[in-house]
Amino acid sequence: MRKLCYWLVFLGGIVSAMSIFLIMLVMTYEVFCRYLLNAPTTWGLEVVSYLLVTSTCLGLGYTLRVQGHIAVDVVRKLFPIPMQQFLYRLSLLMIVAVCLAMIFWGWIDVKASKLLGDVSLTPLAMPLWIPQIVIPFGAFLLLIQTVELLFDKNILISATDPELNQEGRQS
Repeated sequence: MRKLCYWLVFLGGIVSAMSIFLIMLVMTYEVFCRYLLNAPTTWGLEVVSYLLVTSTCLGLGYTLRVQGHIAVDVVRKLFPIPMQQFLYRLSLLMIVAVCLAMIFWGWIDVKASKLLGDVSLTPLAMPLWIPQIVIPFGAFLLLIQTVELLFDKNILISATDPELNQEGRQS
């Protein structure tokens, strides 16, 4: 099960990176068409917006895995290490609560958009459930990565803290 979670989160990170690459390609094409051909696209901004949401949502779990999220640890470092680990796990529980809400409400949005046949009000007329589905799926990827960290006995408080070794104890 742990291996499956690893690969799902890793795949989310890969799709996130590919989305950023596609954003670059679409924006380059948009600039080329707009300024060199004097014929801007009608779909460029919309596609970039959807890709940005995809990149953000599907990259959440992977970013947590590599400890890439912003962490304000000035106050946390004032406490002894067992309390630091408790506070870290508490923050992970808060992430779980937010993920569950995002999955629940995101799925309701996806179902409503599909049921009502909502489409974007642009010439592209994209069915809105397609870009919306990445929100609950991205929250699910963040959730499984968070749960994995919650149950990790050798939790590392901060990869950037040279005072701590792999077991979370001061060297």
